[in-house]
Amino acid sequence: MSSRWGRLAAAAGAIAVAGVTAVALAVPASAETIQDFEVQTTVNTDTSFTVTETIRYDFESAYRHGIFRDIPVYDETSAGDRRNYQVSIDSVTMDGAPVQYATSDNGPYLNLKIGDPDVTITGPHDYVVRYTVQDGLRVITQQDATDPKAPAGLAAGDVELYWDFVGTGWEVPIQRAHAAVIGPAEAIAAKCFYGSFGGTDQCTAASAKNAVSLGPVSLRPGDALTGSIVWPASAFSRAPTENITKAPPSPLLGVAGALLPALLIVIVPIVMAVRRRREDAGAPIPGAPAQYSPPDGLPPAEMAAAWHGSRDASDSTVLLATLLDLAARRWINVRNEDSHLAIDWVGTGTTPMRPWEQSLVGVILKNGTSGTLEGYDKELATLWATDFRSLVTEQERAGRRNPVGDAPDQRWNWLGLVAGVLLLGGFASLFFAGAFIGAIVITLGVGALIGFVAARIITPRKETQQSALFLAKVAGFEKVLGTDPAAARREFAQRSGLAPEAIFATMLPYAVVFGLENAWLGAFPDLTPEQLHSYGYYVGGMWAMNDLMTTGTTSMTSAMTAPSSGSGGGGFSGGGGGSW
Repeated sequence: MSSRWGRLAAAAGAIAVAGVTAVALAVPASAETIQDFEVQTTVNTDTSFTVTETIRYDFESAYRHGIFRDIPVYDETSAGDRRNYQVSIDSVTMDGAPVQYATSDNGPYLNLKIGDPDVTITGPHDYVVRYTVQDGLRVITQQDATDPKAPAGLAAGDVELYWDFVGTGWEVPIQRAHAAVIGPAEAIAAKCFYGSFGGTDQCTAASAKNAVSLGPVSLRPGDALTGSIVWPASAFSRAPTENITKAPPSPLLGVAGALLPALLIVIVPIVMAVRRRREDAGAPIPGAPAQYSPPDGLPPAEMAAAWHGSRDASDSTVLLATLLDLAARRWINVRNEDSHLAIDWVGTGTTPMRPWEQSLVGVILKNGTSGTLEGYDKELATLWATDFRSLVTEQERAGRRNPVGDAPDQRWNWLGLVAGVLLLGGFASLFFAGAFIGAIVITLGVGALIGFVAARIITPRKETQQSALFLAKVAGFEKVLGTDPAAARREFAQRSGLAPEAIFATMLPYAVVFGLENAWLGAFPDLTPEQLHSYGYYVGGMWAMNDLMTTGTTSMTSAMTAPSSGSGGGGFSGGGGGSW
């Protein structure tokens, strides 16, 4: 506290330790004004004091119900502790008569909503708010008294009122603000400051016997009128008490304290997963020699089912690849129609359709010869999810996919459960145990979650000899389609003797599954519309294939995604007060 008085001068206009803040909100400053703000304060020998505020508020031409008043019930010290005040409302009047008002808690404020909600008013009106404050005075310490900047005559044990008589919360100009303080004895020292937060402008502080007058001053929106007045300890019947609630430890300290165990929760599962990786993998996946035909002759969806399993059940790109494959096999044509994917039945397929392919096309065509994928299609989404799970089961029976391949992952489920419990408990602690405890528990929960996810990612699927061999074929096929597609095109032509359009059309669905469609499209810039039409892609040329792919992806996603329920709008806003 050695620089107590220097800080007082530097903080003129700031919200004081026991600042009384008045807030006016919602109307532009130019539309309303306070003509006069008078504060009468009586400091009693028992260290309580009574504040009477007379506010001449001019609504001008605006129609309002009344005003808001926010009176602090606690403030924070420089150490972060909370200083609490007991505030009791004695009376509220408007134009000399009692007026309707309601009180509510508003964080650090006691909020007064003054006025009749069924009546609107305009022009100037006089509001008088009277309230009593306990625990608002403080005792001068030895450090305060010996500060070189302290007023002369101060001694340890003297009593100070340090107060924002007009707070910084007003958003309308105040033409004239002034305060008068009646103390239990003649004041030893009195200072007055005004202005915005951090301002140093001094105003008149005049003493006469037991009275001190501050101001008058003119205040802009956001300005305050602050006073510091000191009386001898002998003027009071008891020493002031300060109701201080110690600040809880910073949440950052909680995070720091929990950081090491959280890191251990992350590192230990990762180390364990890496050490057991070879054991978990089962049969090693052999090298991936180049493959110039689909693995085991499977269509795109069945290859995806054996490769990734049920995780692709909702992947719209696999569904798009299936339709492109059926077009290349000459069962359907695909085309753009008003930014939606449309298919037309052809029925001259070169290879038989699977039963699940027949069901799929039937749902899209809906017993017609043409169909358009436009918006969510519940029947299609349900059928595709069911059929794809069946495809996964078939590939497991065929041995291409190990049905218990994810067994090594299951050992980490307990860690995921711990992460969920810690995170839920941490967020609950924020409300019931404080931010410090909440920060500790949440940090541990985040560590457990990261450790769980990382261990699951590192832990491989357990493969059999047959499933490992199939994955090697998939990797070899993906490598051919993704590495220098132009060279792959030439190699395909040499090995198969197929025409370029045949290579493009039959391999494009698999490129879509691998996410390599753009590279594959770029390898065939010279295909004509007629060549594309011969394989079911009804577009105006290769330049239009990109549009078809974009439309197809969008249409598939839309068809497979159920619309969300609920309505939009709403949100959070900051608190405040003022005319209403």
